[in-house]
Amino acid sequence: MGFWVFLTHTYAQDVVIASGHPEYPPFMYQKGAEIQGICADVTRLVFQKMGLDVHFKAEGSWDVVQEKAKSGQVDVLIGIYPTAERKKYLNYSIGYLEDPVALFVPAQKTFEFQTLNDLINKIGTTTKGDSWGPAFDSFVPKLNLHPEMTVEENFSKLLSGKADYFVFSLYPGIYYLQQLKIADQVHYLKPYIDTPVLYIAISKKSKYADKITQMNHILKILIHNGTIQKLMYQYHLK
Repeated sequence: MGFWVFLTHTYAQDVVIASGHPEYPPFMYQKGAEIQGICADVTRLVFQKMGLDVHFKAEGSWDVVQEKAKSGQVDVLIGIYPTAERKKYLNYSIGYLEDPVALFVPAQKTFEFQTLNDLINKIGTTTKGDSWGPAFDSFVPKLNLHPEMTVEENFSKLLSGKADYFVFSLYPGIYYLQQLKIADQVHYLKPYIDTPVLYIAISKKSKYADKITQMNHILKILIHNGTIQKLMYQYHLK
Protein backbone atom coordinates (compact mmCIF):
# COMPACT_ATOMS: atom_id res chain seq x y z
CA MET A 1 0.00 0.00 0.00
CA GLY A 2 2.68 2.46 1.06
CA PHE A 3 4.65 2.24 -2.19
CA TRP A 4 1.79 3.40 -4.40
CA VAL A 5 0.53 6.23 -2.17
CA PHE A 6 2.89 8.90 -3.46
CA LEU A 7 2.25 7.91 -7.07
CA THR A 8 -1.53 7.78 -6.97
CA HIS A 9 -3.04 11.21 -7.47
CA THR A 10 -6.54 12.22 -8.46
CA TYR A 11 -6.92 12.97 -12.14
CA ALA A 12 -10.66 12.40 -12.32
CA GLN A 13 -11.15 14.04 -15.71
CA ASP A 14 -7.83 13.05 -17.27
CA VAL A 15 -7.78 10.43 -20.00
CA VAL A 16 -4.52 9.41 -21.63
CA ILE A 17 -4.80 8.67 -25.36
CA ALA A 18 -2.53 5.74 -26.15
CA SER A 19 -1.94 3.93 -29.41
CA GLY A 20 0.46 1.54 -31.09
CA HIS A 21 1.27 -0.58 -34.10
CA PRO A 22 -2.00 -2.04 -35.46
CA GLU A 23 -0.31 -5.17 -36.87
CA TYR A 24 2.11 -6.34 -34.20
CA PRO A 25 0.38 -9.15 -32.30
CA PRO A 26 0.69 -10.36 -29.63
CA PHE A 27 2.53 -7.21 -28.49
CA MET A 28 -0.04 -4.80 -29.95
CA TYR A 29 -2.76 -5.08 -32.54
CA GLN A 30 -6.01 -3.50 -33.64
CA LYS A 31 -9.28 -5.04 -32.56
CA GLY A 32 -12.24 -2.95 -33.59
CA ALA A 33 -11.47 0.64 -32.66
CA GLU A 34 -8.95 -0.34 -29.97
CA ILE A 35 -5.33 -1.37 -29.67
CA GLN A 36 -4.86 -4.48 -27.53
CA GLY A 37 -2.03 -6.87 -26.62
CA ILE A 38 0.80 -7.28 -24.12
CA CYS A 39 2.04 -3.70 -24.53
CA ALA A 40 -1.46 -2.35 -23.91
CA ASP A 41 -1.80 -4.51 -20.77
CA VAL A 42 1.53 -3.25 -19.39
CA THR A 43 0.77 0.38 -20.22
CA ARG A 44 -2.65 0.13 -18.60
CA LEU A 45 -1.11 -1.21 -15.38
CA VAL A 46 1.50 1.56 -15.30
CA PHE A 47 -0.99 4.39 -15.73
CA GLN A 48 -3.47 2.85 -13.30
CA LYS A 49 -0.74 3.00 -10.67
CA MET A 50 -0.41 6.71 -11.46
CA GLY A 51 -4.16 7.21 -11.10
CA LEU A 52 -4.69 7.85 -14.81
CA ASP A 53 -7.28 6.35 -17.13
CA VAL A 54 -6.05 5.24 -20.56
CA HIS A 55 -7.96 4.86 -23.82
CA PHE A 56 -6.19 2.61 -26.33
CA LYS A 57 -7.26 3.96 -29.70
CA ALA A 58 -6.51 2.55 -33.13
CA GLU A 59 -5.26 5.62 -34.98
CA GLY A 60 -4.33 4.16 -38.36
CA SER A 61 -1.17 2.64 -39.82
CA TRP A 62 2.04 2.65 -37.77
CA ASP A 63 3.58 5.60 -39.60
CA VAL A 64 0.35 7.58 -39.11
CA VAL A 65 0.28 6.71 -35.39
CA GLN A 66 3.82 8.04 -35.01
CA GLU A 67 2.90 11.28 -36.77
CA LYS A 68 -0.03 11.73 -34.39
CA ALA A 69 2.30 11.29 -31.42
CA LYS A 70 4.63 13.83 -32.99
CA SER A 71 1.80 16.38 -33.21
CA GLY A 72 0.45 15.56 -29.74
CA GLN A 73 -2.83 14.02 -30.93
CA VAL A 74 -1.67 10.78 -29.30
CA ASP A 75 -0.17 11.01 -25.80
CA VAL A 76 1.49 7.61 -25.51
CA LEU A 77 2.98 5.00 -27.82
CA ILE A 78 2.79 1.70 -25.97
CA GLY A 79 5.67 -0.14 -27.63
CA ILE A 80 8.39 1.45 -29.76
CA TYR A 81 12.14 1.36 -30.38
CA PRO A 82 14.18 4.52 -29.78
CA THR A 83 15.80 6.25 -32.75
CA ALA A 84 17.51 9.63 -33.01
CA GLU A 85 14.60 11.02 -35.04
CA ARG A 86 11.93 9.71 -32.67
CA LYS A 87 13.75 11.09 -29.63
CA LYS A 88 13.15 14.57 -31.01
CA TYR A 89 9.44 14.28 -30.21
CA LEU A 90 9.17 11.42 -27.69
CA ASN A 91 10.23 10.91 -24.08
CA TYR A 92 11.17 7.26 -23.54
CA SER A 93 10.66 4.97 -20.57
CA ILE A 94 13.15 2.26 -19.67
CA GLY A 95 13.02 -0.79 -21.93
CA TYR A 96 10.61 -3.44 -20.70
CA LEU A 97 10.17 -6.18 -23.32
CA GLU A 98 12.64 -7.98 -25.59
CA ASP A 99 11.55 -8.16 -29.22
CA PRO A 100 13.84 -10.27 -31.46
CA VAL A 101 13.94 -9.24 -35.13
CA ALA A 102 14.30 -11.99 -37.72
CA LEU A 103 14.53 -12.60 -41.45
CA PHE A 104 11.56 -14.53 -42.81
CA VAL A 105 12.24 -16.40 -46.06
CA PRO A 106 10.37 -18.78 -48.39
CA ALA A 107 10.87 -22.33 -47.15
CA GLN A 108 11.94 -23.46 -50.64
CA LYS A 109 14.37 -20.56 -51.14
CA THR A 110 16.19 -20.30 -47.84
CA PHE A 111 19.78 -19.06 -47.82
CA GLU A 112 22.84 -18.81 -45.60
CA PHE A 113 22.77 -15.75 -43.38
CA GLN A 114 25.51 -14.60 -41.03
CA THR A 115 25.85 -10.83 -41.49
CA LEU A 116 23.89 -8.02 -43.15
CA ASN A 117 26.34 -8.15 -46.07
CA ASP A 118 24.65 -11.41 -47.09
CA LEU A 119 21.55 -9.38 -48.00
CA ILE A 120 23.16 -6.87 -50.37
CA ASN A 121 22.34 -8.70 -53.62
CA LYS A 122 18.88 -9.82 -52.53
CA ILE A 123 15.46 -8.18 -52.68
CA GLY A 124 13.94 -7.44 -49.30
CA THR A 125 10.72 -6.14 -47.86
CA THR A 126 9.49 -4.86 -44.51
CA THR A 127 6.62 -2.85 -43.05
CA LYS A 128 6.44 0.90 -43.62
CA GLY A 129 7.28 3.06 -40.63
CA ASP A 130 9.21 0.35 -38.79
CA SER A 131 12.70 0.59 -37.35
CA TRP A 132 14.70 -2.59 -36.70
CA GLY A 133 17.50 -1.28 -34.52
CA PRO A 134 20.34 1.16 -35.27
CA ALA A 135 22.64 -1.42 -36.91
CA PHE A 136 20.05 -2.50 -39.46
CA ASP A 137 18.60 0.98 -40.01
CA SER A 138 22.05 2.42 -40.81
CA PHE A 139 22.66 -0.45 -43.26
CA VAL A 140 19.38 0.05 -45.18
CA PRO A 141 20.88 2.39 -47.85
CA LYS A 142 23.02 -0.55 -49.01
CA LEU A 143 19.98 -2.81 -49.39
CA ASN A 144 17.35 -3.32 -52.06
CA LEU A 145 14.47 -2.93 -49.59
CA HIS A 146 10.88 -2.16 -50.63
CA PRO A 147 8.47 -1.70 -47.67
CA GLU A 148 4.76 -2.50 -47.80
CA MET A 149 1.90 -1.24 -45.62
CA THR A 150 0.74 -4.57 -44.19
CA VAL A 151 2.30 -7.76 -42.89
CA GLU A 152 0.08 -9.85 -45.17
CA GLU A 153 1.36 -7.95 -48.22
CA ASN A 154 4.93 -8.68 -47.19
CA PHE A 155 4.35 -12.40 -46.75
CA SER A 156 2.53 -12.43 -50.10
CA LYS A 157 5.63 -10.92 -51.74
CA LEU A 158 7.74 -13.70 -50.28
CA LEU A 159 5.49 -16.46 -51.54
CA SER A 160 5.09 -14.89 -54.99
CA GLY A 161 8.86 -14.62 -55.46
CA LYS A 162 8.86 -10.81 -55.47
CA ALA A 163 11.07 -10.70 -52.34
CA ASP A 164 13.82 -12.93 -50.98
CA TYR A 165 13.35 -11.94 -47.35
CA PHE A 166 11.02 -10.07 -45.02
CA VAL A 167 12.46 -8.25 -41.99
CA PHE A 168 9.99 -8.39 -39.11
CA SER A 169 9.66 -9.04 -35.40
CA LEU A 170 9.97 -12.75 -34.59
CA TYR A 171 6.92 -13.27 -32.37
CA PRO A 172 4.45 -11.22 -34.42
CA GLY A 173 5.83 -12.91 -37.54
CA ILE A 174 5.20 -16.38 -36.14
CA TYR A 175 1.72 -15.28 -35.06
CA TYR A 176 0.86 -14.16 -38.60
CA LEU A 177 2.26 -17.33 -40.16
CA GLN A 178 -0.13 -19.32 -37.99
CA GLN A 179 -3.09 -17.05 -38.70
CA LEU A 180 -2.46 -17.08 -42.44
CA LYS A 181 -1.87 -20.85 -42.37
CA ILE A 182 1.46 -20.57 -44.18
CA ALA A 183 3.81 -21.67 -41.39
CA ASP A 184 5.00 -24.59 -43.54
CA GLN A 185 5.80 -22.25 -46.44
CA VAL A 186 7.89 -19.64 -44.62
CA HIS A 187 10.87 -20.09 -42.29
CA TYR A 188 12.87 -17.64 -40.20
CA LEU A 189 16.65 -17.51 -40.12
CA LYS A 190 19.21 -17.32 -37.35
CA PRO A 191 21.11 -15.42 -36.16
CA TYR A 192 18.51 -12.74 -35.52
CA ILE A 193 18.96 -9.31 -37.08
CA ASP A 194 18.88 -7.84 -33.59
CA THR A 195 17.25 -8.34 -30.21
CA PRO A 196 16.03 -4.83 -29.41
CA VAL A 197 13.79 -3.85 -26.53
CA LEU A 198 10.38 -2.20 -26.64
CA TYR A 199 9.80 1.01 -24.70
CA ILE A 200 6.77 3.09 -23.75
CA ALA A 201 7.08 6.64 -25.08
CA ILE A 202 5.20 9.86 -24.30
CA SER A 203 4.81 12.68 -26.80
CA LYS A 204 6.76 15.77 -25.79
CA LYS A 205 3.62 17.75 -26.69
CA SER A 206 1.49 15.75 -24.23
CA LYS A 207 0.58 17.17 -20.83
CA TYR A 208 1.82 13.84 -19.43
CA ALA A 209 5.34 14.28 -20.82
CA ASP A 210 6.77 14.76 -17.32
CA LYS A 211 5.50 11.37 -16.08
CA ILE A 212 8.52 9.39 -17.31
CA THR A 213 10.23 9.19 -13.90
CA GLN A 214 7.10 7.82 -12.23
CA MET A 215 6.53 5.47 -15.14
CA ASN A 216 10.06 4.08 -14.89
CA HIS A 217 9.71 3.48 -11.15
CA ILE A 218 6.58 1.40 -11.75
CA LEU A 219 8.00 -0.44 -14.76
CA LYS A 220 11.05 -1.54 -12.75
CA ILE A 221 8.76 -3.12 -10.17
CA LEU A 222 6.59 -4.83 -12.82
CA ILE A 223 9.74 -6.26 -14.40
CA HIS A 224 11.36 -7.44 -11.17
CA ASN A 225 8.23 -8.92 -9.58
CA GLY A 226 7.53 -11.03 -12.68
CA THR A 227 4.30 -9.27 -13.74
CA ILE A 228 5.45 -8.66 -17.32
CA GLN A 229 6.76 -12.21 -17.63
CA LYS A 230 3.36 -13.55 -16.51
CA LEU A 231 1.64 -11.43 -19.17
CA MET A 232 3.90 -12.95 -21.81
CA TYR A 233 2.92 -16.45 -20.65
CA GLN A 234 -0.74 -15.49 -21.00
CA TYR A 235 -0.05 -14.70 -24.66
CA HIS A 236 1.86 -17.99 -25.05
CA LEU A 237 5.27 -16.31 -25.17
CA LYS A 238 8.31 -17.41 -23.14
